[in-house]
Amino acid sequence: MSRNLKLLIGLVSAAGFYYLFGVALLRSPGNEAYLSIVPAIRIVVIVITMALIALTVREYRRSGSSSGRASNSDSETRARNFIRAAWGKQGHEQDVTLFVSHHLAELDSSYWVKHTGNGKPTAQQVLDILEIRVDPDDEENMLLDFALPGDVSHYVLSVELDESGGIVGIAMES
Repeated sequence: MSRNLKLLIGLVSAAGFYYLFGVALLRSPGNEAYLSIVPAIRIVVIVITMALIALTVREYRRSGSSSGRASNSDSETRARNFIRAAWGKQGHEQDVTLFVSHHLAELDSSYWVKHTGNGKPTAQQVLDILEIRVDPDDEENMLLDFALPGDVSHYVLSVELDESGGIVGIAMES
């Protein structure tokens, strides 16, 4: 079942719950004895409905890729290949060169020995150790941030993706 269909089913279920218990049941004839507690029941129904919607949306976000979108691992592989290919190029891709040269100049050789086995690694060795960082605010995974291991820098290489998981561009960001 697709993510969009699951989202639709969840939201329709929440709306059905709200209508059944929040509107229809409380307005049916013969429920005059419950009129004094109607406001409290409506509040409970609204809270439960909102919880159902929140759970549905959370599950939608967690459920992975939809059929029209590349998987996260495909996008990550594509982004890593793009980063490697961008080394030494001009234009927006020069951010990769700046990222590598900046960190090679700024970080101590002991860091490089620990992570690459070499006190003076090549650019490709630096790019090979990049770790993906997940941005919790990026709900659609349209940006993939890559950083050096450990908390040694506030700079990342941020690869922007389009709707289908294709590469839009790259930038060095802090």
